[in-house]
Amino acid sequence: MPIRFKCEHCHKPLSVKETLAGKRAACPACKKPILIPAPTAAPANIEDFAAAALADPVEEAPPEPPSEIAYTCVWCDEEVKFPADLAGKQAPCPSCKRIIKVPAPKIEKKKDWRTINRDGPAAARINLPEQLEGAWGTEAKSRVARETLVEAGAIEEAPAPPVGVGGWLRRGVVGVVIVLVVVGVSVSVHRNRTRMLHKNVVEEARRTIDERNKELDPKKKPSPILWAELERAAGELQLCDKKGEAARQKFMAARGLIGRMPKEAVVDHDLFLLDLARTQLDLHGTEDQVRAKERFDWEETKASVSLFKEIVQTVQRIKSPEAAVIAVRELATELIQRKQVPLALSLASQLLPIQNEGGKPGPMTLEFAALALSYGDAKKIEGKLVPPLDPKAPLDRTTRIVYAEAAAREAAAGKRDIKAALELVKHKDGAPLDRLEAAVAVASVILSDRTNKEAATQAAPFLAEAFEARKQLGKRGLPPWLGFQLVRVGIRVPEHGAAAREVLADLPASFQGRAQLECALAKAERGEMLDAGKDLPTAEGPYRALGWIVLARQAAQHNRPLPAPDADLDDPVCQAFAHLGLALAATGSKR
Repeated sequence: MPIRFKCEHCHKPLSVKETLAGKRAACPACKKPILIPAPTAAPANIEDFAAAALADPVEEAPPEPPSEIAYTCVWCDEEVKFPADLAGKQAPCPSCKRIIKVPAPKIEKKKDWRTINRDGPAAARINLPEQLEGAWGTEAKSRVARETLVEAGAIEEAPAPPVGVGGWLRRGVVGVVIVLVVVGVSVSVHRNRTRMLHKNVVEEARRTIDERNKELDPKKKPSPILWAELERAAGELQLCDKKGEAARQKFMAARGLIGRMPKEAVVDHDLFLLDLARTQLDLHGTEDQVRAKERFDWEETKASVSLFKEIVQTVQRIKSPEAAVIAVRELATELIQRKQVPLALSLASQLLPIQNEGGKPGPMTLEFAALALSYGDAKKIEGKLVPPLDPKAPLDRTTRIVYAEAAAREAAAGKRDIKAALELVKHKDGAPLDRLEAAVAVASVILSDRTNKEAATQAAPFLAEAFEARKQLGKRGLPPWLGFQLVRVGIRVPEHGAAAREVLADLPASFQGRAQLECALAKAERGEMLDAGKDLPTAEGPYRALGWIVLARQAAQHNRPLPAPDADLDDPVCQAFAHLGLALAATGSKR
């Protein structure tokens, strides 16, 4: 193809062969030397180029999906793999056996300029050409040039205005706002993550109990106390998440579930209600918490239901008079510590009609009299519920128990010495059983005061009298509920632990599981590490699983790994309740 151009001197049109491109020759017209240019390419067909750019790309065969999905477990932080068909589903972790959600696999797609991500504001510049590292653009060039002139002294730079007090205040306010925003976001993320973990733990335990409930053998079916404890623990977790009403509903559900216990399981039924009532005390909050719907007030208000009524309803469902006295004695102590003496007296008085025994003073009447003598009008009580204390008159059972417990409560309030209660317990009049009941009552009052750091030391002489009276009674003369309460308080004083375990061995079978759990609780309260094989209750009944809650909470509080379960004793229900204990430990609750 010939090269067509004009002479650069005379502008005459010329045409030469392509082989002469780049050579010099003389112009045929003006005879001056000229340089023959290179041939120019034919102009591109714009329409063909646009059509090719806008055409749909040729579809390639999609890549084969992966056969396995690699994922890091949120519970044990182990790298695990799942089959691809489990993507988006719930599955147990191969390492820690907890239920997690398998993520969907990520499929890399070929990038297309028509589906480019437009990050940033709508008016932001995108698809800017990539800048070479260290290269100068026009902006950098102008800026550097100005800096160079300033350094050379060619131009003078105006001095920066002083920041001043107002400027520093503005900077401080901006800094504080930024810090608050960052902290608020962090707290919100942590709270949402905690709620999801709590929900997963409760669902895991519920599924495990559901599976066990399908057993055909009635002896292998889970006890209703496990269902009730699951709801109570779920309420405690809701309380940690500042959801007061949701927690209250869970506690009510637990109260309803425990009602399904068979009639012969009255011990488990009554003692669970005691635990539930003590947990309900934590629903009380400050005025700000009540307004925020995080907690409740004792009495009914526009912003709150009556928490006290909820607790009374729980205690009123206790069937045995002895268990009701234990509940009122301990709940009254906690109410008094919270400056709610009238509520402590009211709690005992509301149970009087159902606890009297044929017109004679029943156990609840004696408990109410002891509270009234300590914090009420003693003149109205003496001579009506109990006779006045006469040093010259013989000391009967009623007088000994009431005045000994009243003296212990007055000693806790700093009104008198605890030795006054010990003198009443050791009084020579009366049978060994009377001394035993009075000693256990005083020891219970002392040990139920969680703020008393000297409680074990103060309770020790009373327990010494109690165990001595028990020897005089013999095995057959000790009522079961009194024996259980003797174990419950005796195991919490180290020097009487061995004697308490001897009494435990003689208790009826219906008390054995709960008494073993009390021993584990007492050891954990003293900060001694539990041994799953030695300290937890036996595999019979529901208390083995409840013991794992105690053990797991202790392990978490001491930053220790969870002990391995016993293959012969611990089933999946125990493991699920251990995970529940770990979640409860994170709430910081002392229950």
